[in-house]
Amino acid sequence: MKTVKKTSIDIKKMTHKLSKMKVEAGFFSSAKYEDGTSVAEVAINNEFGVPQKGQPPRPFMRQALKKSTEWKKTFDFMVQKDFARGGDFKTSFDTLGSVVKGDIKTSIKEFTSPALAQSTIDIKGFSKPLIDTGYMLDSVNYEVSK
Repeated sequence: MKTVKKTSIDIKKMTHKLSKMKVEAGFFSSAKYEDGTSVAEVAINNEFGVPQKGQPPRPFMRQALKKSTEWKKTFDFMVQKDFARGGDFKTSFDTLGSVVKGDIKTSIKEFTSPALAQSTIDIKGFSKPLIDTGYMLDSVNYEVSK
């Protein structure tokens, strides 16, 4: 005689748990340069530009955001797996956060236009926009909260 193990899934409970979780990705208030300048502030200035200082927008975050359809597919797939495992959705949110973090970092690394002014290149010694010390790039992170 074959024994069948029954498992019950409380979909309402898991859905409630899922709705209470979130992931945030980007630059957090804890990330600061040695002089106290917020990395998030520098990122915003890069993203939208500072016209009064002659700094054009370099929309690396908006470029990364173009992958949001892929993010949704990844997240949906992971949530289905987590439902099947009983509803610990931390894996889904960690996976999503890691993917978004990677896409933001890739966007920073691959960003080329608009090019830097020659005066900026002379000061930095190289022509890569958005990367000076690499600290902004290294500060991209994500957090999962419940």
